[in-house]
Amino acid sequence: MILQFDPTATTQHHCPACAGDNRCAVARGLPGDQCWCQGVRPAPGALAALTPDAAGRCLCRACLSQEEKPDAKR
Repeated sequence: MILQFDPTATTQHHCPACAGDNRCAVARGLPGDQCWCQGVRPAPGALAALTPDAAGRCLCRACLSQEEKPDAKR
């Protein structure tokens, strides 16, 4: 499966699943081959739970791999 980046998305720096920083290299103006996601295979359910408006937006590493995120509260 190939994920397509949509450079027109207004929230291109934010993961559509959790709203956290997705650390997307392309969104930062770098070549796609420099992004952390190159060669990463999405977890089986990572994309299934997304809404249609999330299409073309980059997930963060934790959501793409469905790792448990540390508590963001401070």
